[in-house]
Amino acid sequence: MTVAFPLPEASGIRRPTAPYLMRLIAPGDGAALEALVREDERAGSRPDHGVRLLERAALAPLLGRQTWVLVEKAGGQVLAVAELGAEYRPARFQPPVLPVRILRIHPAHRKQLPKLLAMWLRDHAARRCGAETVLYQGRDAHLRECLAAEGWAHSVAGLSHQPLPEPALGNLITTAGMSPRGRSHQWWTPTLDANERSAGPGWELACTIRPLNAESDLPGLRELLEARRRWLKARGLDLQGCEEGRFRASPRADGKQASPTGVWIALWRGGIVGAVAVAPSEGPVSSDQSRQRIGAALEITAMCTHPDFQQEEIARVLGWWAVDTAAEAGLRRVRTTATRTLADRWVGQDWCFVREPADGAPPGRQARVIERTALPVPALTTCVRLPRRPNRTVSAEDTR
Repeated sequence: MTVAFPLPEASGIRRPTAPYLMRLIAPGDGAALEALVREDERAGSRPDHGVRLLERAALAPLLGRQTWVLVEKAGGQVLAVAELGAEYRPARFQPPVLPVRILRIHPAHRKQLPKLLAMWLRDHAARRCGAETVLYQGRDAHLRECLAAEGWAHSVAGLSHQPLPEPALGNLITTAGMSPRGRSHQWWTPTLDANERSAGPGWELACTIRPLNAESDLPGLRELLEARRRWLKARGLDLQGCEEGRFRASPRADGKQASPTGVWIALWRGGIVGAVAVAPSEGPVSSDQSRQRIGAALEITAMCTHPDFQQEEIARVLGWWAVDTAAEAGLRRVRTTATRTLADRWVGQDWCFVREPADGAPPGRQARVIERTALPVPALTTCVRLPRRPNRTVSAEDTR
């Protein structure tokens, strides 16, 4: 569908300057983003994202996503915020998908900007990505109606559209800060190469991962588990996995032992938003005469995340922490038993299906045992606050 937008007066110039600039979010955008959020909420909009836009952007190198802001060139005002995730395959042999969200739009521009952003998303996917489908995963009813009117098809996962070059888009938007074509891929592994923005100087890190203190952190842990239970109960889902007994702190969960054991928590501005219990697992016994243990791995025995922080993807952050921690301890694999939904989501991050649980899936819950190779994750230390660790030399074998 061809969309016509009013262009500024050319005043005799043959090629008018594009009125908008699309660029990656920057640490100095805090005040502009706060103003956008205030205007959006004053107008009664209730999008599924809070005011943590800038804080979430600091996790971008770890989660493989990019946050873009649409700026009006004339006044420098931020009019919209969009987020592009890392490409993934919904199933083993299906074509790659680019997940996208429109996080905020200025209320004075909610009529014309959705169409413009839809054009930019299709064009960006066609020119700079390898995905065959653009998938909008937001829940804003107005935006969904606008995209549907532009030919986006409804599906279980959201609204989808094929990538489509938009030759006329250059008269409307100037895009700055593009990464090389094909930078994203379906097997996303966090890196910090020369072409990727680090969350280092200038970015305030809101997320911290540290061991659970059995005394001072217990009230916060109980609040986390209770919030998760309420969220699951409201949706008629199984409450298994939210038992306090699954998150018993180990007295040596201080990061100093050779093999990590115990409960670790993720904090956001001091509040507990996630918890994970880990322990080394020797794996099954081989059948040879030496009876050697094989499949040694770091086992994620329990994980719980706060439902109000779904867009921060705390589960993925804790997953990458486990991958990095296992490599630090000299283990080669990370393994966990997850619900089918979480397992399917993590398979797109280079996790692979191993087997069904030995004891069978709990009633009302389909479980999968999944694992992946442990490796150092350099982006973790620039996106998340971590306890100090001894410096470790990263070998070529570690980065394979």
